[in-house]
Amino acid sequence: FATSDDRGTVGIFFAQLFDDNRLPSHRGPLVVLQVMDESAAAKAGIHSGDFVIAVDEVPAPGREMSEILKQIHGPIGATLRLTL
Repeated sequence: FATSDDRGTVGIFFAQLFDDNRLPSHRGPLVVLQVMDESAAAKAGIHSGDFVIAVDEVPAPGREMSEILKQIHGPIGATLRLTL
């Protein structure tokens, strides 16, 4: 059984793109590398090659990947809004 400390997964593997021209931090959006079969992401219609530009309405560009992943890895059953 799941406890409140258990973490869920949306079933996506990401990489962060870098932008040498637009962002001072050079950190760009996330690109979806792989979507796990039967995952929440697959059921939502997310595909490899999609770009994630915001997580829960907070822009991904300019943020550290570790900061974004902390926001994505929430408790089982939590709602996560990805802007693609």
